[in-house]
Amino acid sequence: MGMQRASAPPQPENGCFACGTENPHGLHLRVQRSADGWEEARFTPEPWHAGWPGIVHGGLVCTLMDEVMAYVAYHDGEPAVTARMSIEYRHPVRVGEPVTVRARRVGGRRQLIETEAEIRDASGTLLASARATLWRLEGGRPPEA
Repeated sequence: MGMQRASAPPQPENGCFACGTENPHGLHLRVQRSADGWEEARFTPEPWHAGWPGIVHGGLVCTLMDEVMAYVAYHDGEPAVTARMSIEYRHPVRVGEPVTVRARRVGGRRQLIETEAEIRDASGTLLASARATLWRLEGGRPPEA
């Protein structure tokens, strides 16, 4: 699972909770495309990421996979947002134990991109997986409110 820098847009400088460098309370994920074509980020949960003692909150587990799946489109020059996502939690993600979050494109049509993601611990055990449909943003920007 060696990481290499994708020939893609740089990491955005913004206040995004998951990847934004300007968010002092964010996760500061660094997502890169690996040699096998998957998007990949490493993360070590802190005590304040817990739901139950020692176990990472399920919403944060979801956020990790959601963010890395969004980078599938972003690194291909197709900014997108999540339209639908389903998650399977297999084992608890433990506070203090590093994980690898990976995602890849598995299909799509027109304005939609189909992706899948997984979170594995250092031993390679699959902790959680997800599938999502992303909606391509017109002109790379969200619709006006």
